[in-house]
Formats: sequence, structure tokens, C-alpha cells
Amino acid sequence: MITFVSSCREKNKTFKVGVSQCSAEKWRWQTNDEILRELMFHPDLDVESVEELGPEAAAAARWMLENVSNSRFVSLSSLLDGSVKLSDFKMVWCHFDWTDWPGVMWDTRDLFNDYYIKGGNILASRDGARYINDVWRVARDQQSPNNMFGGDNYETLESDLGLNVTGHENHPIYSGLPIETDGRILLMSAGCANSNRTLQWVADWDAYGSVEIWQERTGATALGSGNDFDPNRITTAEFTPREVLSGYMSGYVITIGTPAYEWYVPTGENLYKENIQKLTKNAINYLCQ
Repeated sequence: MITFVSSCREKNKTFKVGVSQCSAEKWRWQTNDEILRELMFHPDLDVESVEELGPEAAAAARWMLENVSNSRFVSLSSLLDGSVKLSDFKMVWCHFDWTDWPGVMWDTRDLFNDYYIKGGNILASRDGARYINDVWRVARDQQSPNNMFGGDNYETLESDLGLNVTGHENHPIYSGLPIETDGRILLMSAGCANSNRTLQWVADWDAYGSVEIWQERTGATALGSGNDFDPNRITTAEFTPREVLSGYMSGYVITIGTPAYEWYVPTGENLYKENIQKLTKNAINYLCQ
């Protein structure tokens, strides 16, 4: 999306030109690179592109555009200026780099809250999960996950890393995924660089005290824990519809905050990347129903 201003005498008009690239071939990204290069010669132009994102969010967005039909990258600025409406989408996927907090997302809080309370569905992964607090007002207690860490540096994994789904194996987002005998779905293989960015609830800490109280206060249901099974460490959760605003049922929200769910791998080959892709596609399909 290219934004420019046309000026004739004292009156200015702003125009937006959309560029649609309906393929997954390499020329698509070459075209993006060429557009961004030309911007250096036209400082009055503004481009909304996946390439403006951090490496983690950009990697996820590229995969989505290449593999999820009818998907579209939408910048937060296009929501703020009204050129794109969240109500046009059955679901939205918010996957952010940890450094994006709070940023422009805070300015879009009312747009996302209105979308959610009127039935819009959200997949909030990585730091997208932070916004279920008083920004989007999804969680009943309007709190983010109470244990967030990592993301500063990458370290090489000495062993495979996964998401433990013990007790939740039959949820549709895990359909068709191989589950190890210890209850894990492996998402990242040993030898890969991983930032250990984690957003999880610790249900037995003082804020809650137990999983049952956590469920009551947040309105969420646990869908998975960390690499090791611990029902009190909740890295994946689901918020089912409820009447937040009189006459409206809210949408579904799924959060994924496990450190194994990482799209950008600066070094190493992730032998389980297809599991990340399958998990994501399942979640998208589930929220599009």
C-alpha cells in the first residue's frame, strides 16, 4: 500500500494505491525490495509493507500471505486512518515482536475492542497476547499474562522445544499434529537459535492461586503449558464468546505465548516448522468458522 499527497495550490489530497501480488514466487519479494528502494528518492511517499515489521512478525506475515487464502497484511496505520475496517474480516491474527510494546497498538485499542465485543475473532500470538488486558479488554480481569520474559538475545537450543498439550489433545487447533508420548507437540528443533520469548500465566502465583481461580478471573480456558507439563504454567489459552456489551456476543480469542512458537530462526534449520505452520492454520480455520 502506497500513500502519497497530491497538492494543487493550497489544497492537498491524500491518495492510497494498493499493489496486489497474488503469488508466492520470489519475484513478489523482489518487487517489495524495489518499491522500498525507490522510496529513498521520494520522501513524500509512505509505504505500508510487511518489510516494515521486525524480523519475527515479518516472517510470520510472509508465510501467511503465501499459504493462507484470502489473507491480507493490514498495517495499524491503515486502521487508524479508516482506510481498512476490522469488521471486514472474520478473524485477525496479531503476531508482534516484543519490542513493539506499546507503540501504535495503544492508539488502536478502541478499534480492536469494538471488533472483539461485536463478535470478531482474534489469534493473539507472541506479544499479541499482551493486549488481552485493558487494551483490548478481552480478559475478565483485564490483565496480561503474569509471567513474561525473554526476547533479548538468541541462544542455540540444546534439545527440541515444544508445547505440552496434555489434557487438551482433542482441541481442533491440534488436529493432525503429531503428539509425543510425553504430551508435547514439537515446534522447534535442537540446534536452532531461539529468543525464549515467553508469555504465560502462572496460575498458582498470588494473583490467582490455582487454575480454577485463574479460569474464573480471566474467563479463559487453558489449552497448553510449556515444554514440560505443568498445568499451572499456561502458555496457550482460549477465551470463548460472552456478552460483554448488551445485545452482542464477543468473538473467540486464542493466545499462544510458548517460546517454541517462533517464526524467525536466524541460525539453524527448524525440522518442526511444519508443525508451527499446521498449528497456525488450524487456529485460523477454527476462528474463521
